[in-house]
Amino acid sequence: MRNVMQEQDVTDWKARLAAYVPETEQERRDRNEILLAAEQYGTQLLWRSHAESHFTCSGFVMDTRLEKVLMVYHRIYDSFAWTGGHADGSNDFLWTAVREAKEETGIRKPYPLTGAILSLDILPVRAHQKNGTPVPEHQHYNVTYGLIADTRETLRIAPDENTAVDWIPVEKLPEICKEPHMLRCMKRSSPGCAGGKPCRNRSWHS
Repeated sequence: MRNVMQEQDVTDWKARLAAYVPETEQERRDRNEILLAAEQYGTQLLWRSHAESHFTCSGFVMDTRLEKVLMVYHRIYDSFAWTGGHADGSNDFLWTAVREAKEETGIRKPYPLTGAILSLDILPVRAHQKNGTPVPEHQHYNVTYGLIADTRETLRIAPDENTAVDWIPVEKLPEICKEPHMLRCMKRSSPGCAGGKPCRNRSWHS
């Protein structure tokens, strides 16, 4: 399972979203809005052709010792961020997160830290140009999973997406990441999290 993941038809994808347990009021509002949209628009949200909002999937990639996070310097946001991309029709959000981690960093064998959703957020995207084509302002329903990768793997950039790929020590993340959803994932994934607060204990389910 660690080295080979095949895309599956996850027919209960909405139920998996509903199973996510928020820890803050903002997370609760985001989850409820996403679930409402999923009921209203269904599989339309799996495609970026639903221009106002659609699903994206991210990987919070850590090393085997849970001491470093694999980050990319994002062209659009001009900052370090985790890996991720559009669902593009797939309802297997975990598989999509793994696919994007491979494509954006060059790693070949990432595997899930857990099988449950690590974070569920609504992320605004400002208007921008993509390969010369204007992309209007919209929002992403972003599903994040924790992933593990070996720091000995060869890294490379994805020129269309990022300008740098690097392993960042977890203690440095608050300095370079100001987005609350990124810091929440760090606290949930790292041993002891912050201030001695224990991380959620989530098990992998295929």
